[in-house]
Amino acid sequence: MLSSDEEPLAALMRLSMGAWAFKTFAVAVEIGLFDHLATRPGATAEMVAVGVGVTERGAEALLTACAALGLVQRGDAGWTVTRTAFRHLMRGGERYVGDWVRYVDRQYGAWEGLEESLRTGKLLAWDPAPEMTSIF
Repeated sequence: MLSSDEEPLAALMRLSMGAWAFKTFAVAVEIGLFDHLATRPGATAEMVAVGVGVTERGAEALLTACAALGLVQRGDAGWTVTRTAFRHLMRGGERYVGDWVRYVDRQYGAWEGLEESLRTGKLLAWDPAPEMTSIF
C-alpha cells in the first residue's frame, strides 16, 4: 500500500519490491529459520546453515535479508530472532502465523497469470485442476 507520508517515488519502489520481501520471509518460515534461531540464540550463519539445510552462503544471505525485514538481528553473540518473530513465526509462539504465510506463498504462482486472466476472462486458480476454486 502507498503511504501519503512517504515520498511517492520511494513508495513506488518499495511497492515494486514487495514480492522479494515476502518470498524471503516465506522461505525463512518454510525452512524453519525462526524455530531454529529461537531455540539456538546466538547461532552463527554456519550453525544456521547446518540446522536448516542450506549452504553457509545461503544462510548468510537469508539472515541478512531477514534482518533488513526486522525479523532477526545480529549481535556480538550471533543471530537471534526479534520479539515479533519469536511471538508469531516460531511454532508454538503466542500467535503463530507461519501456516498462513505458507498458504499465501502457495498462491503466488496463480498471480503470475493475472494479465492473461484479465485479457481472456480465464479464472486464476492456485492449482489448475478444474475443481479448484479460483482466486481472481
